[in-house]
Amino acid sequence: MASRIHGDVYVRFRGRYAETCRRKAVRRCIPSLQTNYPEVQPEKWEKLKSQFVPPALKDEQGMYTMPLLDALIRERQWICPIYPRESDSAYYRRGEGCHIIVPLKGQFDTGESFYSTLLHEMAHSTGEVGHLEREKVLEYDEDQEFLKYSLHNEQTGFFQDLKSYLHEH
Repeated sequence: MASRIHGDVYVRFRGRYAETCRRKAVRRCIPSLQTNYPEVQPEKWEKLKSQFVPPALKDEQGMYTMPLLDALIRERQWICPIYPRESDSAYYRRGEGCHIIVPLKGQFDTGESFYSTLLHEMAHSTGEVGHLEREKVLEYDEDQEFLKYSLHNEQTGFFQDLKSYLHEH
């Protein structure tokens, strides 16, 4: 009965195992992601794509909508009130009586940009003491802390944009 050893052991102890063992290469086939599948199998590709089509989430103006976020605004379920108003800017007001102001959805070019902006401002509100109290690093000066804080909020908007993109494609 032949015993097996790993290739590294064979190489490391070459002199000792050279008389009793022989190297045998074993080829293994590892499946790869076929990147030209749509060109090679167009009918199967269309059938596969049709199985993963998300429902069209459009409002009465034909803009992308997220019913859960709309309900969250309408029913005031967020950690602070969110006020959609006719405005040219979105912001989060800190401190006592904190709230979020966002322009009306119709003021945006797309529904995706409205929700991205909304989630960005919602991310600001999570840093407030007494809410979610995101960790703050105390050894940074004020400018560096603000940059870190803004980066976190930009990432929130980015991931929302990415999710919207993935649903479309």
